[in-house]
Amino acid sequence: MQLEPLITAGLAFFGTVLAVAAGLWQWRRTRAREAGDMFRTRRVEALQEVWTALTDMEERLRTQVMQGDPDNQMASLQYQDQIARINMLLLRQSPFLLEDEQDLAQRYVYRLIEINTMIRVGPQDRALEDATAMGRGDSGWWNTTQQQPPQASVVAYAATDLQRLRREFGGRYSAVVQGLTP
Repeated sequence: MQLEPLITAGLAFFGTVLAVAAGLWQWRRTRAREAGDMFRTRRVEALQEVWTALTDMEERLRTQVMQGDPDNQMASLQYQDQIARINMLLLRQSPFLLEDEQDLAQRYVYRLIEINTMIRVGPQDRALEDATAMGRGDSGWWNTTQQQPPQASVVAYAATDLQRLRREFGGRYSAVVQGLTP
């Protein structure tokens, strides 16, 4: 008869320990899920910020090329400042970006710099002037027997690669926003 209270107390103690362990496990799971959700939210914000910076820079370059901006702002310090801001943004957001996303963003910027450089070098070089005209849709070299400017193939390759990078980075951004990738 003395054993019965001891067994009852032991079962109560075991039940209490089991309930505390289950509660602790559930609390840790909830905290981990909340931390994961917070990280995912921050990751989406980081990708959005980088995507916006990259596309703004590309839009600015395209607008300038199409308008034939005479003061050549893309060659100015403002343009260099924008590149520096994007690089600092990539540094600041690096904890939330995967390594391949950082690489995509850096190659995106590199292609924009390459295209801008080839287009803005200046009208003193007739071949580059033709390449710039080609970028605006004026393909005089195509309608005549003139030789294709050597820079045209470089700009065409860079533009094609830029489109591929935009699709890749945009696809990754879209997948993360939809919750399809970590």
